[in-house]
Amino acid sequence: MNKIQIMILGKTEQDVAPIVNQLNNTEEWQVNAFTDKETAINHFQQGLQDVVIFHDSIEGNTKAGLSRLFQFQEEDIILLTAHPDTDIWEQVNESLHHRAYDLKPRLTVIDDALKNASFNICLN
Repeated sequence: MNKIQIMILGKTEQDVAPIVNQLNNTEEWQVNAFTDKETAINHFQQGLQDVVIFHDSIEGNTKAGLSRLFQFQEEDIILLTAHPDTDIWEQVNESLHHRAYDLKPRLTVIDDALKNASFNICLN
């Protein structure tokens, strides 16, 4: 079974450690934390990531640039921002469920076999 890949970006180890501790309790998730932008980009390009979490200490310009890069490479990626007062585990879980529902294949069948049929019936 493939694990959900989660990447966390923060400025310092103290920023990312609480987030990693929250998310490591789930066995189906592989969590990787980074404090260096270039290392994070290299890791992202090596494999598919499902979720990228930015700590709120990341500047707006850096976050916007990385978000564009990640979304360009992986269209369905989930991008979240971790604030100190939010439950990041719940945000990740809910986002993954929404994405799974959105990506669920849907099929609509219209059965109109007699649409263009013509019947030559004469009543006497």
